[in-house]
Amino acid sequence: MYTLYWSPGSASMAPHCCLEEAGARYSLKLVDTAKGQHQSADYLALNPNGKVPTLVVDGGLVMTESAAI
Repeated sequence: MYTLYWSPGSASMAPHCCLEEAGARYSLKLVDTAKGQHQSADYLALNPNGKVPTLVVDGGLVMTESAAI
């Protein structure tokens, strides 16, 4: 299962579309950058750069660059 951390206005639309097109099972987690959630300790533990999007694969592998995702 994939988890896509996304935010409106970020580069998360492309990975989201790819997950849909692939028919993959995934969940979406909104990261409210206006409230600074991308700088929270929990999010920085996933993505130390504090950027959105972030894709977590099966609770293990973490991908942080939209082009790589």
